[in-house]
Amino acid sequence: MRFRAAGNGRLNGAARPPAGTPAANDPQMRIFGLLTTDTSYWLREWADWRVRFGIDNARAGMSYDEIAEFVDTTTVPLCCWAAEAIDEVLYLQSYEDVKAIFRCFGSMTGRRGEIAGVQHHGAYLEAARLAVQLAGIARSPESLADEDAQDLPDVIWSVAGVGPARVATALVKGHRILVRRGYAGVTEMWLVDVDGTPGCGQWRSRADAMSKLGVGMAIRIAETHRRSGR
Repeated sequence: MRFRAAGNGRLNGAARPPAGTPAANDPQMRIFGLLTTDTSYWLREWADWRVRFGIDNARAGMSYDEIAEFVDTTTVPLCCWAAEAIDEVLYLQSYEDVKAIFRCFGSMTGRRGEIAGVQHHGAYLEAARLAVQLAGIARSPESLADEDAQDLPDVIWSVAGVGPARVATALVKGHRILVRRGYAGVTEMWLVDVDGTPGCGQWRSRADAMSKLGVGMAIRIAETHRRSGR
């Protein structure tokens, strides 16, 4: 039994994520990209294998559209079990078809038919499981502050002075926040002090320093420093 692709399964050139899938810039997905050579979502649950073919717009015959057409019209007819082409990826049900495809194209390099990756569904699921675990210990202060900013109330600022001499103060969730002009090394920046700890946030733009994200990041960094005894 063979299948042809029903639509291209993609959105704006990227694999369409299922409902509830983390955003592409989520730490889990960034880590996932380090664990697997094929980071697009597994689009066909019936498939045990997928083969991804190489694309190189600098080489004749290897553009995105050309490779997608090649996978659909050339590789699918070689398969004896369920197979479906979605763009440059061939989804397969049987390992025998994986071997057949590899016999035909495994030695191709730098031209149409070059195989860029072969992956088993189990390996994909294991990489996804490990990515969830690693994401829990690899969150950046920026991503955490972005989450915290969603919970911050609207900040009411008290501003004194004019121009670069302006100083803005506010009380945010029990923290005393002060935004002022100062130096980070030799670079003049807008600094965010938290509870008297100088420069927890450093921004080129005053608006960024006074934004919820800027304040949230400064609070997060101040709390991290306090826990570490710095």
